[in-house]
Amino acid sequence: MVLLPVLGKLQHKRVVLASASPRRREILSNAGLRFEVVPSRFRETLDKAAAPGPAGYAEHTARHKALEVARRLHQGVAVVFCSCQDGRLVTDVRTFHEETRVTFSELSEELLWEYIHSGEPM
Repeated sequence: MVLLPVLGKLQHKRVVLASASPRRREILSNAGLRFEVVPSRFRETLDKAAAPGPAGYAEHTARHKALEVARRLHQGVAVVFCSCQDGRLVTDVRTFHEETRVTFSELSEELLWEYIHSGEPM
């Protein structure tokens, strides 16, 4: 399960599902996650044609849903699922998508080569 590494960290946090979807609730329940449901009031009226592809539409919608619920609760984690298939938006849950952005501080070339030769995974 893709969520497994994260579940331990979330067990001691307040987790909020910002969706009224019974399927999303079922997925989180089956994963053993304790959470509360606070459906987002954000109207999903964004122009799909104006979005930079299905992933961009999903990300934009998810961000707005999460922010709307966060404003009301002032804390918590909002989980919103969406995926795309064959270039079109699929709103039912089939797969898990995760994106991570990492920023490194400036490192010297010498330090980078030391790390590469250390054998540590990249």
